[in-house]
Amino acid sequence: MENNVSIGLFLDTRREMKKQGAGVFGVKADLRYMGRRWQFATPFVMTQDEWESVNSRKIRTEALKDKKIQIEAYRTKAVNIIESLHPFSIEKFKELMLGKGKFSKAENRDVCHLFDEYIRRLMLRKAIRTAHAYHAAKRALQSFKPKLFLEDVTAEFLQRFENYLTGRGNSGTTVGIYMRSLRAVLNEAIENGLMRREDYPFGRRRYNIPAPKQAKIALPQEQIRAILDYCPETAEEQRAKDMWVFSYFCGGMNINDICRLRHDNIQGDLLTFRRYKTKNTSGRTGMPVRIVLQSEVREIIGRQKTLGAYIFPVLEAGLSDERTVALIKQHTKTTNKYLKQIGRKLGIARLTTQTARHSFATTLMNHGAPLTFISKSMGHSTTRTTEIYLGSFTMHEAEQYGAMLRAL
Repeated sequence: MENNVSIGLFLDTRREMKKQGAGVFGVKADLRYMGRRWQFATPFVMTQDEWESVNSRKIRTEALKDKKIQIEAYRTKAVNIIESLHPFSIEKFKELMLGKGKFSKAENRDVCHLFDEYIRRLMLRKAIRTAHAYHAAKRALQSFKPKLFLEDVTAEFLQRFENYLTGRGNSGTTVGIYMRSLRAVLNEAIENGLMRREDYPFGRRRYNIPAPKQAKIALPQEQIRAILDYCPETAEEQRAKDMWVFSYFCGGMNINDICRLRHDNIQGDLLTFRRYKTKNTSGRTGMPVRIVLQSEVREIIGRQKTLGAYIFPVLEAGLSDERTVALIKQHTKTTNKYLKQIGRKLGIARLTTQTARHSFATTLMNHGAPLTFISKSMGHSTTRTTEIYLGSFTMHEAEQYGAMLRAL
């Protein structure tokens, strides 16, 4: 057994349970771990003859057969709890086995309740957007199965849930977000001893979260030039264009990070910031991103004329985290509205804030920039993530490479 824990059941003949009848004794469990020994009572009582019969191959009566099944189920429950605890803890085992602690309560096997606890901690860490994503995943689960317990979440259940989501028109990206949220909740349940590792439904030969195909939405060079040369007709269009151009020249920075930029992020010709998405992570993922300011970017910054700490007039000091997230969300929506308007005038079918990020990566790649430089500029920890943003080769490029094969 894992954890170097042993457990067995025995008939405690040291004390007769006179209220149950003459010669009746209680069945006890004997647990041993790292030199410690702990015995506790079970729900079973019987005579010595009954105990010997239950543990023999030949059982005389149906009543004893039923009791043997109950005892084996009790023993199996104990073994499963032991194997789920990493590291093993006698205190947590007692809570789970004897129903005397928070981990034994039915509500703590309720998946939606576990989601609520996870979301509460995300809010305490001020991970507002992530908390909103988990809340959306929880609502989707509730709409599929209103009452869901950990033991219900199997690989088959997850496949049916995926089919349900796609049937309702959810994209592969949304399905992936919901499934990863559920996976994180189950991982924590295993850590807390609420779920056995062998019952984990994700992974090889079980359920694999679908990897959505990332659309290549980088704009061709002539469309990028058209955006840069466009003369906005209203103040709203100017603000939208400024956001797109700023992102394009600043490593494809997303709107969330642009809105949070402060004047002290700029030192001379260098803009240094940490991506909000990964600011609490360690290693390369949480490293600061450094961008050399181009003349177009300085012109945009000069046009903002903000008096507060922020470069762009979207946020102000003293806002709550919830209000900050709401303002950035609304600003992104408004920006995309006017970018779409500009796109119609320029004949660009899809012009959004996201196309700036993809266009930055693809443009540099097409001009021979090293992938590592593009990756660091975008704040990625690995070049594999960057490759998602890189556009496909053009037909002209494919023809050129094909000609190389004939020129051997």
